[in-house]
This record gives sequence, C-alpha cells and structure tokens, in this order.
Amino acid sequence: MQSKINLSKDDYKQKKLQSKEFEKLITGRVGFTRSLEIQDCARVLDFISDKEFEKHKVWRLFTCKHPFCPMCVWRKARKDSMKLSVIMQWIEEKYDKEFIFLTLTPGSRVRGDDLHDRITHLQDSFQKMIQRKEIKQVMKGYARKLEVVYDNNKKITQKMYEQRKEYYDQRGLMVGFDNPNYDTYHAHFHVIIAVNKSYFNKADSYIKQQRWLELWRQATGNDEITQVDVRKVKKGNGGDAKEIAKYSAKSGEYLVSQEVFDTFRQAMHRRRRIVFSGLFKDGAKLYENGDLNYLLPEDETEYEYMLKYAWNNNNDYDSIEVRALTDEEKEEVNGGKIEDAEVESNE
Repeated sequence: MQSKINLSKDDYKQKKLQSKEFEKLITGRVGFTRSLEIQDCARVLDFISDKEFEKHKVWRLFTCKHPFCPMCVWRKARKDSMKLSVIMQWIEEKYDKEFIFLTLTPGSRVRGDDLHDRITHLQDSFQKMIQRKEIKQVMKGYARKLEVVYDNNKKITQKMYEQRKEYYDQRGLMVGFDNPNYDTYHAHFHVIIAVNKSYFNKADSYIKQQRWLELWRQATGNDEITQVDVRKVKKGNGGDAKEIAKYSAKSGEYLVSQEVFDTFRQAMHRRRRIVFSGLFKDGAKLYENGDLNYLLPEDETEYEYMLKYAWNNNNDYDSIEVRALTDEEKEEVNGGKIEDAEVESNE
C-alpha cells in the first residue's frame, strides 16, 4: 500500500487558493460564525519534518469541514481512500472475498434544474437493482460513491474527443465543434462489491456485463442506457479505492460560477457521498473504532522539527517558526501510522 507523506505547503497553497474562491461563493449562504470558520480554514499549518527537511507532513491545523470546502474535500478524499483500502484488505483477509468494480450511469446528462431529481432517481434505481435475487445472492457488501461532473467546455477538445470518440463519431462531431453537453451535469455511481471467490468460476452465479446492463436498464426504466462498466478488482489495486474515495464534485468544476456552485450545493444537500453496506459497513465501524489500525502502514520517518506556516495577504504561506520538537512531541509523532493515502491533487 503506497502512501505519500511528503505533502508540502505548496500542495496546501493550491487548495487554500481554491478555498478563497469558495469563500466568495458561500458568502450570504451560511451564518456569521460558520463564515468565520471557513475563512480560518487551514490558515495556520504545523508541519513536522525529519532532520534533513526532506520528509514532512502536516501535524496540526484547523479545518472548517464544510462539504464543499476544497481544502476539506481534498483532505477527506485522502483519508477516505486509505480507509476504503484498509477495509478491503480486512474483508479480503478475514472473509476471503474478492471484489468487482461497477460504474453506473443514467445514460444522459441534465441541466442544473433537474440535477436534484436525477440524483434521487439514481439512488432509488440502485436500491431497486440490488434487491434483485441474483444480485442479493452474490453481493456480500458494497461501497458506493456518488460523483457529479459538470461540463464547462463550450467546444469539443482533443481530450474530450479521445475519451468519447464513439459518441462524437456517431453524431458527426469533431474537435472544435460546439459541445452538445455544455452546461450539463453528469451524475453517476462508482461501486465496489464484495463477492465470494467462486463468483468468477460458477456460471450459475456469475453476472455477465450484458446482464448488469439489463438489470440497470430495468431498475432505471431507461432502455437507452448503452453500457455498464464492470470489472474484477485486481489484488492490491488501490486505484479502484481511490476512484471510489475521490471527490464527489471537483472544486475546479463547482467553483466556475455562482450559479454552478448553487446547483451543486442544492442538489447534493444532505446527500451521503459514500455509502457502506454489508461487510463494508462492518469494516467501517471497526476502522472508526481503531480496531483496524494494525492494517495501516507504518510511518518510519523520524521527525525532528516543527515548521509553522501562516497564510498572508499575498495569497501564500509564510514561514513563521522553525524549531526542534520537544522530547514529549517526538514521542507523540514518531512510530505512528500513515492515515492519508496518496491521491492526485491536480484537478
């Protein structure tokens, strides 16, 4: 399990700059006290460093924990990725299970006014699908993540064309043409499902890709859905856990305008971004209680110094203190575990 323990103040600067944009959009939509908490989020960072100042990580900071704060969303995604990876390892070792990774899409995109109802329909459709007997027989638990993507491209880019070549070719569209999906929202689910190892070898239990598509069409009532992505999770593959745990909505998308931000905020209000069921739910409880800490990777770095940074009026972090850790602090920070998984921070 690879982990990154060398996040620098520049990583935090990127998110703090986005958080400043978030502050502008949330103004007037939260109370005075909450607004002050958002402004104060990650204003001061306490890093700990090794003797050579080569390895370091954040030790202490205050965060606002708002569900749309870019700083908090980024930090939570890293923690959720590690949490899910550990839970999957626990399920694999204790119950001898394997996993499949499922992506479920609604088949079309919607305008902002319809996003709330689309998400509700997706949730209802998923619950309807997993009640089918053939799925209940093989599913031993799942982790489900809601993701919403906003399309802010007025023209079709080369990257967009490469990603959806068949879609554009069928419509006679090329790079540089008007993007038919501009200003639309794409809500979908990523799901990791625990199954018995025998699932992949028994014809009477194995659900083929085409059957998953049929079941999803029936659950949504939409026969125009063309595909369901389903694949076996390879042992030791942390990428699927990251896909589940990463941002439900990327700040680079929901910060583009006040209208888009309000659409995301209203549509996802009180929505559970990540849902655990079955063995995943059992594992999540154990993880929160600290009972799975033995599965977390060891942090072998010997920390010697504390580095303090404070946000300034020039939109950057100033170094305001560098000192050696006390013996008590060394005892506190050394010999611990790594709880943040490495996740791409670029958006």
